[in-house]
Amino acid sequence: MIDWVYVNSKRIRRIGYNSISHAMHVDIKNSPQSGMYKGVPKSLFCDFIMSEDIDAFYQEKIESVLMNQAVRKTS
Repeated sequence: MIDWVYVNSKRIRRIGYNSISHAMHVDIKNSPQSGMYKGVPKSLFCDFIMSEDIDAFYQEKIESVLMNQAVRKTS
């Protein structure tokens, strides 16, 4: 089961985490696709949703670091 958190962001609608599969889901605004990142520690998810600037955190810590773990899926 994915636990979703709605965030205050210009780019991202909500962020989800599946504790069983250790997969993080990022639902991008105005996009039919969302990103799923495999093998993400829960601590990174928590840091992401608690960050002061969600968009900057996503760009610096998620897109650039976890890009090779990304799986694109259609909503």
